[in-house]
Amino acid sequence: MLELSIIVCTYNRADLLGQCLDSLFAQDAPKDVYEVIVIDNNSTDGTEDLVRKKVNQYPGLGYIKETNIGLSYARNTGYKVAKGRWVGYIDDDALSNPDLISEVFRTIENYPFDCFGGAFIAWYVEKKPWWLPERPFYFTNVIGKPDHCTELKKGYISGGVAFYKKMVLEESGGFNTSLGMTGNKIHYGEETELQIRIRQKGYTIGYNPRIIIQHYVAPYKLKMSWFLKSSYAVGKSYYSTFGGGNVFVVSVKSILKSWYVLIKNTVLFRYEPRIIFIEKLKSIGLTFGFIASIFSAKEK
Repeated sequence: MLELSIIVCTYNRADLLGQCLDSLFAQDAPKDVYEVIVIDNNSTDGTEDLVRKKVNQYPGLGYIKETNIGLSYARNTGYKVAKGRWVGYIDDDALSNPDLISEVFRTIENYPFDCFGGAFIAWYVEKKPWWLPERPFYFTNVIGKPDHCTELKKGYISGGVAFYKKMVLEESGGFNTSLGMTGNKIHYGEETELQIRIRQKGYTIGYNPRIIIQHYVAPYKLKMSWFLKSSYAVGKSYYSTFGGGNVFVVSVKSILKSWYVLIKNTVLFRYEPRIIFIEKLKSIGLTFGFIASIFSAKEK
């Protein structure tokens, strides 16, 4: 049985997908130990033609079209068609470091994880605006994560660079199709919700900071409105993500923590004005998103 299947779910990003695939086949690991499968979520921009050409270039590349629009649908199709014992997910707008596959195998061989993730760092093509500070590291997941390979007792790995035992995905039922991005509609929570269920089953979640991708920061994310819009989507997904009787408590704690951290670091002069402004936008968006989720839950 093949050891590793890399799944790249894509929707209308042919301009970035080619570079993503090139990076996955420019690895220092042998090409016969892993496969890469593109799950085309009904793209209309020439994605299929691009991948068909890449298939001729890379024998280990496969292509599947998933017509149900939604990232979770695409991810579920990916693990179902995967031949590998392990299934990895890499975002279609990411460049993988040349040693990514080698680090994945090193992690599998040396740690008893049932799923694990890596780090992503920002990949800017357009010039970063003056109001966007270097710290905190916006558009990365390195803040708050360990600097060495270890089990995560709490917290979650990023879905854009994540690896699961196929058996775990099968037993957990995969990703919740009511959560996650749907076409161009911003929605989150499917990765966290799956990992919550994985932990409940007694499986271990790990993190290896040496598994690295560079994640493209699109121009629309370099606008102040994006921080408000994306945090609103995060807040609105809370009920569906966490579920259960404690969802209200979990959500309120998250809202209060975001405001507490902002106020505390502002008062102690740990935040520069640019950071204060961005974090305030995020807290406002999170709060209103959470309120919207309450009304949505009541309507159901």
